[in-house]
Amino acid sequence: MIKALSSFIIIKEVKGANITPSGLYLPSANKVVSCTGVVSAVGEAVKGIKVGDEVVYRPYAAAELTVAKEEYTVIEQADIIGIVEK
Repeated sequence: MIKALSSFIIIKEVKGANITPSGLYLPSANKVVSCTGVVSAVGEAVKGIKVGDEVVYRPYAAAELTVAKEEYTVIEQADIIGIVEK
């Protein structure tokens, strides 16, 4: 597990499907950048977002990180666009 500091948020990215609804296969080079994920850790300065929330964030605002063979995305709270309500 990794601990977030300050206003940083660590996200486990929600992987998009590699098959379109019509059944076409999408090679990895042509996939759209995923901008959603489930929050794994939040820094102490983060307000209104908690672990387990599914969030939408700005494309290309994130840093990719691998810890213990797990892939994470690290962003700042200012780059969160919204929380997905279920």
